[in-house]
Amino acid sequence: MDFDEHSEADFVLDMNKDQLPFEDSSFDLVILSEVLEHLYNPFNAINEAVRVLRKDGLLYVSTPFVFHYHGTPYDFYRYTEFFYKKISEELSLEMVETKKGCSFFTTPVFTTNILIDNIFSKFKLKAFSYPLLTFLNILAFAIDSILLKFGEKLGIREKMQYMNCGIALIFKKDV
Repeated sequence: MDFDEHSEADFVLDMNKDQLPFEDSSFDLVILSEVLEHLYNPFNAINEAVRVLRKDGLLYVSTPFVFHYHGTPYDFYRYTEFFYKKISEELSLEMVETKKGCSFFTTPVFTTNILIDNIFSKFKLKAFSYPLLTFLNILAFAIDSILLKFGEKLGIREKMQYMNCGIALIFKKDV
């Protein structure tokens, strides 16, 4: 499914306002991966996803948080777990799992990657940026893993992930 009429999607819809072309309770799994931030009216897409989901079906949602503009000019929002908690309460969804990508340590590294990549591209040195960024990312994620394990033991992991790159959630439809 896509909004671009030139795409090769099976269905071309504007999920800001269109209804999905499926009967109520048609699917066991609905995936909204990196979609909601591109909708100025995300509630239509969320409501439609829940409508076509069977009872006990799963809804997978992922969205960026600290992330560069992408898909411009269709990049409208960033969502927190508090938004998803409120939505789950209103739509009778159980939040089964929540995962955040990155933490206070890796998020700045990730955003710096974008700057480094742009600078190297400007000077036509992009081939040199890949080894550098690969090294930085591996190092940052290794350090982040260690820090998050300590954070979990200290009961502060959640606070360490207030500044994250994105969030992925699984919801279960209760009704």
